[in-house]
Amino acid sequence: MDDRIYELLNGAKINLNEYEQSQLSAKEKHFIERKLLQEVKNMKDRDSKRVIRKGWKIAGVTAAACMAAVVIGSNSVTAKELLSNTFQKIIAGTVGVKDGDEQAEIYKKIGEKSQPVSTEQGSTVTEDAGVKIKVCDVFCDGYMLYYTLQLETDNPTLTGEEIDGITEKGFMGTIDGEETFLRGFQKQDDGTYTCVQSHDFFGTENPKIYNNGDIIPVELTFEQFVGWDYDNWEDSEDVDTGAEIEYEYVHTEPVEGNWKLSFPVTVDTGNNKTMEFNKEDNGIKLVSVTKTKATLNLVIEAPNFSEAPYNDPYNDPDMGIKGEDGVDLQWLTGYDDIKSDGTHVYHITLLDRGDTNLTLEVIDKTKENAGTQIAAIDFQIER
Repeated sequence: MDDRIYELLNGAKINLNEYEQSQLSAKEKHFIERKLLQEVKNMKDRDSKRVIRKGWKIAGVTAAACMAAVVIGSNSVTAKELLSNTFQKIIAGTVGVKDGDEQAEIYKKIGEKSQPVSTEQGSTVTEDAGVKIKVCDVFCDGYMLYYTLQLETDNPTLTGEEIDGITEKGFMGTIDGEETFLRGFQKQDDGTYTCVQSHDFFGTENPKIYNNGDIIPVELTFEQFVGWDYDNWEDSEDVDTGAEIEYEYVHTEPVEGNWKLSFPVTVDTGNNKTMEFNKEDNGIKLVSVTKTKATLNLVIEAPNFSEAPYNDPYNDPDMGIKGEDGVDLQWLTGYDDIKSDGTHVYHITLLDRGDTNLTLEVIDKTKENAGTQIAAIDFQIER
């Protein structure tokens, strides 16, 4: 298996006890290996410095192809009134998927704080070759940008009952001039395909700063779409030559066309509040936290952990922010800006659950001291 996987999977959480023990055939083993590498590649680690992805979990080879969610809580009528039809479909349409509760928490929070896309400027609907795409919802707090897309099609190539999802080929996209990527569309019960896209302005080497009311242009261009059957994969061997073929899920031929979306997103920082802490424990400093309408954005400074007294050869301890119930808040994104001397400046975005009292924990994960607490910093969010 490609050695790059170890770097890309750094920080991913895997609980092997959650999965049944079973014997795999050589074909299945090779297929899983190929798909795991393919899904890791899709993470698109574009920077030379390591991007933190604490919120990602490996949950099987089809995990990246599934949007996970669970039923909205007991007061479902009230909750649904705060969510657009698109967000309701995304949440309700993926009940029972592994880790669905975590994804539902994100989509519910972001969905409640999103706005319908403005149709007065740009192009929010595009149609060609029997495929129609429209932008539905937008969210931007100056730190993260989310938007939802819905795809409808009557193109015979993409309407088979076995098709679970649709992905693009030849996609080009920019958000405020910066390249962006796209997560595939997933089939919903009503036959439409939906997706939630996100873009990070804070968890990068050079975070961007936006003011309330700033306009961020989004430009998306699609050239081809392919339908996928995630329950089946193609044969592994050329029937004539016996040569090995790289495993892929069963898919359709590409549908070609020209689809373009262009829409403005208005930055809403009206409720943002930055709290300066500068609290330190054992060399780790919580510098500040900015609370927005849906996220908490932390700046953390830390020493070179490969040096004494930490002696971590990888310079990479585990880090989490616990809520009042002792459960880690969900990471939306994060960036570890490692300086030339090995010290760190972390930019971390969390989903805000509404907790007032939080704790930043840094844990040793070296073989000799695994699980030992390096630092714990208690802090309070002003509500």
